[in-house]
Amino acid sequence: MDNYASIIIAVIGVLGGAGAWQYYSKKLELKHQTNKSQFKDNNLFRDQILSEVERLKNELQAAQATVISLTGEVSTLRERVKNLERENERLKNK
Repeated sequence: MDNYASIIIAVIGVLGGAGAWQYYSKKLELKHQTNKSQFKDNNLFRDQILSEVERLKNELQAAQATVISLTGEVSTLRERVKNLERENERLKNK
């Protein structure tokens, strides 16, 4: 009777060990898949941010060029106004 009990306990232990191994194996695989999916999502988000930063950099450079151009035009117009005011004063005094 003791032999049968030992055999039954051994069989239960082996089956339980195999079941536990499958459980933990599946659990680790799911965790790996979740981490892999999260890593992929993080990379996608990072790539989107990088492309947005590049787009904004290009827009900034274009805006800076426009500001420089407009600053030059304002300076030119100021000089013209000064000259016209001087000419106007000269004509008034004639």
